[in-house]
Amino acid sequence: MTSMNARMPDCESKRGGAARLVLSLVEARPRHGYEIAKLIEARSAPGTRPRAASLYPLLYRLEKRGWIEGRWVEKAGQRRRYYHLTPDGEKALATHESVAPAAAACVLGLTIAVANVSAQSSRADSAQSYMERGSSWMKKGEFERAISDFSLAIATDQQIAAAWYGRGFARYRKGDLDGARRDYDKALQLDPRFLDALLNRGIVFFEQGDFTAAVSDFSAIIEINPRQAKAYLNRGVAHDQAGDGDRAVADFTQAIKLDRRMREAWTGRCIAHYRLGDFAAALTDCDQALKLAPDNVEALINRGAVRQSQGDLDGALADYNRAITLGPRAAAAWNNRGRVWMLKGALTRALADFNHALEVDPKLAEIWENRGRVWFNKGDLTRALEDFDQALQLNPRYVDALAARGATYLRLGRVAEADRDFVRCLELGGSLTPEIERLWREVKDRK
Repeated sequence: MTSMNARMPDCESKRGGAARLVLSLVEARPRHGYEIAKLIEARSAPGTRPRAASLYPLLYRLEKRGWIEGRWVEKAGQRRRYYHLTPDGEKALATHESVAPAAAACVLGLTIAVANVSAQSSRADSAQSYMERGSSWMKKGEFERAISDFSLAIATDQQIAAAWYGRGFARYRKGDLDGARRDYDKALQLDPRFLDALLNRGIVFFEQGDFTAAVSDFSAIIEINPRQAKAYLNRGVAHDQAGDGDRAVADFTQAIKLDRRMREAWTGRCIAHYRLGDFAAALTDCDQALKLAPDNVEALINRGAVRQSQGDLDGALADYNRAITLGPRAAAAWNNRGRVWMLKGALTRALADFNHALEVDPKLAEIWENRGRVWFNKGDLTRALEDFDQALQLNPRYVDALAARGATYLRLGRVAEADRDFVRCLELGGSLTPEIERLWREVKDRK
């Protein structure tokens, strides 16, 4: 007992040595916990055989202090958390002299059998094991099992932000957006600078239609790391969906400056320019996206839409044809090609394409509305009305479908129903074609 009490103060006096050693090991390049433990083992004095599990509580404390930053990385099918030195960590390392590895092993509790320290190491070991098993289930698509293991990690140690994040991601993949958001909230309470949690929570907000909250999370990432191209990309998408095209273009432009090979940023800016009516700029961005990924179906569909808006119907057809060849399950390609056939007056071909699009995705209101127009132009008003009804069941605020159904009612002599649809269309900010307006006035004047 006398010997043990004599050694404990020695370890306490060198408590900062362990931190400095870990900081020095991640100074040159990012390392995962097991690699750090092996390096400590290799440098330790004979008889001090470290246990990797006891390292994790120190890594957690260093990360909480902002001296190191961890990030989950998957390599060769294995997911590990890599730690790198932060600017604050560099300052901390520079202000202290290095320490002998054997002293670090002592401070880490690798050689002293103190009950309290051992219990802490055991808990950290258990939590880490649950997290690693949860990550393995994630890779296998077993999200329920992953949630169970991340929950066990949380029950073992509720202060590990990565465990909350892992469970949040599993819940997101399972489709539980509210549960994912709650877990990301907790991870960010524990670690407000947890970039992955901010990024994924922003995506949840986006998918829930809360674009303001999504922009806020992506902005927080940019404030922490102004060179995070993906944050600019995602914020640009959120701005675009919120109807702020100018800010969307600015964010996509910044993402491109940071990473000119980010195809998604070129595609996003193409769409934003298109919505703003700048078709020349949109076409340039689509061309660049296709240089980076010649067989990308989304970029082909986007360029086809730009060409179509410019009146280049043959160029649009060429893009849609290639998109359908590469991605026959791309409903947008079938739908857009159908619209081109309509503009060319090829109603039978248009009808065939809209039928294909609906087989792929029957929940897109636009496709039902387009097919309704084909039936209308073919004189089959009953089928036209059925398709417009279906489009409005999927999207009651779809102004184009309201205008088209109103015109169908007008043709059928059902004036009161036509009035209702036209009024609703205008209330929602839609418009009527000059021809429909003229017919509507004539009918009302006759009354």
